[in-house]
Amino acid sequence: MTFMDSQGIHVLLKLAKRCANGNLIVVEGSTAYVARLFELVSAERFPDVVIRDGRSRDASARVD
Repeated sequence: MTFMDSQGIHVLLKLAKRCANGNLIVVEGSTAYVARLFELVSAERFPDVVIRDGRSRDASARVD
């Protein structure tokens, strides 16, 4: 992912709400810009969202 703005964050949150049944959204391969945006909005706190760049929860801890 090379770009994301507030609309993208909004879509990510809406999608996360739909994943409340135990599924995960895994985001990986983001640019430094997108990684910084995730950091600014505390994306590691989004339920059911895993960002694989060292800034969020480890997905293996949540997958059965």
